[in-house]
Amino acid sequence: MGIPGTYASALRNQEGVLRLRDMMALRDYKRPARNQQRASLVIPTYGRDDLVLKCVSSMLQNGEGRGVEVVVAEDAAHVDCGWLLAYFLPGARLLRNDRNLGFLRNCNAAVSTCKAPVVLLANNDMVFRPGRLTH
Repeated sequence: MGIPGTYASALRNQEGVLRLRDMMALRDYKRPARNQQRASLVIPTYGRDDLVLKCVSSMLQNGEGRGVEVVVAEDAAHVDCGWLLAYFLPGARLLRNDRNLGFLRNCNAAVSTCKAPVVLLANNDMVFRPGRLTH
């Protein structure tokens, strides 16, 4: 299994790529029990595991991930993706569509699986700044 082309190009250019120690820290994320979830963070994506990892890392580095369930909705990308997420973010819930639903249907399908009282929708290239989830 090779590195997806999009991630390989990001590695070559070193644009916004997480350091390995930051990626390893993501493995410590634990999905909160259903009765302790204060929010579900839904991240729709199409083959950009690198961006999802950076997005989730920015939330966790700011100490705002407590009680937040991370749901990644992969919309049947044509590249071999998901393995980076499965390895570096095993506590997240990874939903994979069998066929491409398009952005809105992918979002709706993922949101419909969430049970937390609040659902946050974030683009995969979003970076959380400190204090953004506490308001």
